[in-house]
Amino acid sequence: MEHHAARRPLPTILGVVVATTAILLGLAGPVAAFRGGSVDDPAARNPVTRGPTGRTYLLNNGWDAAHDRTVVVGNHYDRVYTGDFDGDGRDTVVVRRGATYLLGRCNQAYGRVNDETFVGDFDGDGTDTLAVRRGRTIAISNTPCATRADRRITYGRPGDVVLVGDWDGDGKDTFAVRRGNVFYVKNRLTGPPELTLTYGRASDTILVGDWDGDGKDTFAIPRGATYYVRNILKTGPPHFTATYGRPGDAPIVGDWDGDGKDSLGIRRRDAITAPRNGTERIAAAYGMSVRYSPRPERCSPTAAGCYGLDRSYIWISPTRMAGWSTARKEHTAWHEVGHSLQYKACGRMDLPRLEPLANALADALQGTTKPWVTVTPADQRNARTILAGRCPF
Repeated sequence: MEHHAARRPLPTILGVVVATTAILLGLAGPVAAFRGGSVDDPAARNPVTRGPTGRTYLLNNGWDAAHDRTVVVGNHYDRVYTGDFDGDGRDTVVVRRGATYLLGRCNQAYGRVNDETFVGDFDGDGTDTLAVRRGRTIAISNTPCATRADRRITYGRPGDVVLVGDWDGDGKDTFAVRRGNVFYVKNRLTGPPELTLTYGRASDTILVGDWDGDGKDTFAIPRGATYYVRNILKTGPPHFTATYGRPGDAPIVGDWDGDGKDSLGIRRRDAITAPRNGTERIAAAYGMSVRYSPRPERCSPTAAGCYGLDRSYIWISPTRMAGWSTARKEHTAWHEVGHSLQYKACGRMDLPRLEPLANALADALQGTTKPWVTVTPADQRNARTILAGRCPF
C-alpha cells in the first residue's frame, strides 16, 4: 500500500502480515487471524475452516485503545484484503469472492479461485495491485483492474509462506519467505535474498507494516489484544507495545488516514450468545449464532433451517423441527455450516450439487461413516477438497 507522505507502498492483504517474533518476547498463544496473501497465522492457514468471520472493521489511526472509524464491508464470510487501490494514499478494505476482487474502482477478475493472493505496489507507482501465487510461480499485475499478469517470477518452494513488504524503503514492494521462524528477505523481485533472520517461533503470528513512517516495513506480533512492535528488521525486543481490540479479533493493517504510517484495524465478528444446546454449539464453532422463528427468512417455504450470506446466524424453525431427534436437528446445523464453508472456499453459492455437497460436508464434519441420503462419492471427494481449504470447481 502506498503512503504518499513517504512514497512507499504497504503490502498487506487481510491487512496484516503475520509472521513471528516470539524469540525475543517469550509470550504465548497465536492470535486468530487468516492467511490471505501477506497474512500468516500458523494456527489459521486454512481460510475455509479457520478463516475469520464478520463484516465490521474497527480502524485505528494511532496506537491508543479506541478506534477512529468503523466500516462495514462485504458479508460475514468474505475473504478480505487491504491496500491503496486508487493511489490516494489511504488503504481500504476490499473483498475477494472466488477469483473476483471488489476493489471499489472496479471488480477485477484475476487468477483462479484457489490462487494465493498478495497485494502490493510492485512497480513503485503509488498504487497497489494484485499478485497471485500458484506453486512456485507468482503472477504480478501492475495495471489496476487488469485481468492479465504483467510479469511472472518463480519464487521459493511450494508450501513456503510468502510475505510482502517494502523492506528497504525504495517505494517498491517485494517478497520475503518464511520457513518456520526463519525469514529470507528480498529487496528485488529476482535473485537471492539480501537478508536472512531468525525471528520468533514457528507458531507465532506476525503483522507487517511501516509503523514509524520511515518508508520501511517491519514486523509486529499480536498476543491476544497486545501488540509488540519492531521498527527494524533485526532480532531484538519490541520498540513499543500497544493494546487494541479483544482476544479473538482478526487484525488488519493499513494507513487509514494517509499520514504515511501504518496502524491497526480489527475485523470483529458478531457477538454470539453462550450456546445452550448442541445446535448452537455447532454454529458457534464456525462464528455463527442460531435464530429461532416459525416463519422462513428468505428460505424455501418448506425449509426447517437455512443460512444466508448477509446473516451471521443460522435460521431454525422450531415448528418444522417439532418431533425431530437431536441428531437430525444437529445435522441441520451441520448442513448450514457446510453451506458457509462452500462459500468461503469458492466465493459463490451457485455450485453444482449444492445441497448434497452440504450434506457431504455435514457428514465429514461429524465423522459420520454412513453418508446422508443423496450424497455420492463425488460429493464426498468435493467435501474433502473444501475442508482442505480449496474450491473443487
